[in-house]
Amino acid sequence: MNDHATFCLSNDDNSEQIVKCRCDGSAFQVRADGHGFHDDLVRLEHRDGRLVLLVWADVNDDQPTHLIDLEPARQQYRNDEIAEAKERLRNEKLSPVAEGALFLRVYKSTNWRTGKQFTMREAAEELGVEYARFRNHLMLVMPCDGSPITDEQRTRLLDAPIRVPSNSSLRRDLQRRQSQHDVE
Repeated sequence: MNDHATFCLSNDDNSEQIVKCRCDGSAFQVRADGHGFHDDLVRLEHRDGRLVLLVWADVNDDQPTHLIDLEPARQQYRNDEIAEAKERLRNEKLSPVAEGALFLRVYKSTNWRTGKQFTMREAAEELGVEYARFRNHLMLVMPCDGSPITDEQRTRLLDAPIRVPSNSSLRRDLQRRQSQHDVE
């Protein structure tokens, strides 16, 4: 099989770009007049049962500048929780609590790569958000298990020293209160 096609892409400013496509059975290749040193500008290949997209975005490099595994684009891996969360994060101004609610739904869903529930890091990466933001906003809505702490844990918490930076207004306020208490 060796199919060829030539297309003319036009723009609003009436400029045109000639694009040539070829499929030789092992790859689908795209070439554009005036672009690329390599024969291909873009090539779609089937490697080890996976679709892989190769892009030559630098005319001075004979090796592909981008190699994109298209396995995550398989329809069977679609996760409506992730799709909705990505769309809402992209298009809406959400409060930290609203983000946390979205993050919780993604966190509780199944990671297609592992077949298990997402970890916080995996879910943050999947959504393209910083891990700290994901974790902090998730904690705003994470259900509490209601487990009581032991007397020993409570004592350790109450006896733990409070670490406050020396230049903070809280430290100055604590020192002022302590000096007032000492005077009384």
